[in-house]
Amino acid sequence: MSRSASRMLLLFGGGDVPYIFRDLFLGTIAAGSIDGTSSSDGKALRDVVDTGSNMSLSNGVVIAAGSGNTGDPGIHYTNHDDSKITISDGDALIFDFIPTSGAGDLVWGVDDDLIAGPPSANPRFYITSTTVATYTPVASYSFLQAPNETRLILVLISTPATTYLGYLSDDHKTFYLLMVAETRLLSTGYPMFGSRSRPLTSAEFSLRPWAKLYLPWAADYSMCGNRISSPNNGETTAGYGDGHAEVKWTAGVGETLELMVRRISDTQCIVVQCDQAGSTLKLIERDSGDNELASTAFTWTADAEFRIWAAYPDTDEVTIFIDDVRKITRVSSTKFTAANGVKVSGSSALSELRTWPWEVPVSGPFEQSAEFVIAITSPVNYQIIQRDGSNEADIAISGYWCGDGAYDIEARFNGGSWATIDVSVTGAFSGTLSNQSAGQGALEVRLIGTTHVGSAASVGIGDVLVIAGQSNAEGLGDVLHSYSHPTLMARMDRFTEDTKEFEEGWQDLRDPCNSSNDTRNYGTLWPIIVSSWMADQGVPVGVIPTAAGGTSISEWQKGGGDYYDDMLDCIQRATGGDSGQIKIVLWWQGEFDANAGMEKAAYNTHLDNLAADINSDFGVPIMPCILQNSTGINDVNEQKIRDATSEAMGDNANVISGPDFSDIDSDDSAHIKAEVKQQTCASRWWTSLEVWLDSL
Repeated sequence: MSRSASRMLLLFGGGDVPYIFRDLFLGTIAAGSIDGTSSSDGKALRDVVDTGSNMSLSNGVVIAAGSGNTGDPGIHYTNHDDSKITISDGDALIFDFIPTSGAGDLVWGVDDDLIAGPPSANPRFYITSTTVATYTPVASYSFLQAPNETRLILVLISTPATTYLGYLSDDHKTFYLLMVAETRLLSTGYPMFGSRSRPLTSAEFSLRPWAKLYLPWAADYSMCGNRISSPNNGETTAGYGDGHAEVKWTAGVGETLELMVRRISDTQCIVVQCDQAGSTLKLIERDSGDNELASTAFTWTADAEFRIWAAYPDTDEVTIFIDDVRKITRVSSTKFTAANGVKVSGSSALSELRTWPWEVPVSGPFEQSAEFVIAITSPVNYQIIQRDGSNEADIAISGYWCGDGAYDIEARFNGGSWATIDVSVTGAFSGTLSNQSAGQGALEVRLIGTTHVGSAASVGIGDVLVIAGQSNAEGLGDVLHSYSHPTLMARMDRFTEDTKEFEEGWQDLRDPCNSSNDTRNYGTLWPIIVSSWMADQGVPVGVIPTAAGGTSISEWQKGGGDYYDDMLDCIQRATGGDSGQIKIVLWWQGEFDANAGMEKAAYNTHLDNLAADINSDFGVPIMPCILQNSTGINDVNEQKIRDATSEAMGDNANVISGPDFSDIDSDDSAHIKAEVKQQTCASRWWTSLEVWLDSL
């Protein structure tokens, strides 16, 4: 089968290409080699020229032919000035490749140093032809088998912390996700393509410079289907019948971790079994009993973290990777292929349970074409927007569309009426959908006069609560909580206080819902309180945790420390605007200042100032609590903080009367941990909130 250069030229655009193809040699190459030269003095780069030899460059398309010399690993390209290619977040490197005879192991990727040659620590990823009888991949990578004379559009995508590898369908409408690697491509590099252990015997391919591939990205360029940052032992989530699932596990002595995929129940699923004591990794088909499909020895070092990843695309084959290294390869399993459940059990030392789709729809072109894409960038999926006193909210919407012409943009929320939000749009758009009733549902946008629609699948209008203070506000409870409501959703937008970085954005409200990057799991009051709030108010609720353990109220003064500014950043980011629309700030703090002996007058002044700044910046009050009886803090000093708080509740309209915990003893020097006490505190706090809400 042949493909003309003109067809590829049409596919990837016309005109001069802004890069140079070069052939890389690792050693002396004999006459008749791939570029037609007689010899090479060691490692060298040669421009690929249209000489009529067995490699040529014609109209931007390389026609490659190998001679069986493994010293020629393939083709690279650079900018015209020989500089590296600049890679931006979300950019894709695309190779359009057609092997026309017995191609062997093929590699595509990015190399930092062309002359260094393989092996390299820089990203290189492999496919293999079905004509190869045996295959032992370098670095244990093997992601795709490609029959000869089959066109593949191979893709590597650079994101801030992840590399996605896969290929596009011929019609460019579907991206097939082969691998999610926990590394990013170099910010600059030399894209390359070629053979690895076997030569390119004959092929034609085109390399496209870095280009955007329009996929359903989250704000941080993540496209995972579901993510639970701190899963519990026994955690379940939705996955895919054809897809990927992964979890991080800190191995405990004697533990046996099970990652279940294609799960119907615990007795009907495919199981990745990690036995720390037995030093084994097994793949099991569980259908009322266990059928071991594959097993390999593996040392699960105690207290070391491992990334366990299962890939099960629509070939009905399962491949298992540990820390991005393939350990069990392409084991056939045709059971439960329609099931999409995922569960992890056997340990509590877990993080980052994630599921990824095998097929990802491409929402727009990566080239100039007649295809369309329209997407919403704000608000984001799962976001809660603060309602006003009329039980409504204006939704500020921004996004973009790609295509030809200018169109007016309409939007609607929760199945309501369409309304025009922007006109004559040729790219980015923005506008406001006004007076939308409280509730939850899809936010949709469309080009007027077309069928093209973009959406954020789950957006809510309700109430947004901010949590501030110190460690009791962060939560140190013995029991993890989650919200409960038959129809309404509760979400949170977490801030990693210790590293001043944001988590993935709006997500399910569940413990741990603190604002720290502490990986230990602790319970909080907030899901309990939110459950009562939703039952009473009938609206979805969002929570923005900003508390920081061991902090003084003086550090929360505006301009007097980082913590007020951090809270401000959290609120503005979560709400998508400078004004930061929220309902109230809940404040649990004072233990640090009591222990330090702060006087009543000083604390009262700080609390009054904090309340005034919150009201000025956000237009809302603060509700503090009266401190518990901290058994490790001097009673006289702690009473000063209680008295200062009570005084502010009585004489400051911006300070709402909150719950009194003074009759509750702490479980250690200062913290409420026991579940019965957590429930009591939550109940009292909700009672105070209910009184306040009824007064509005």
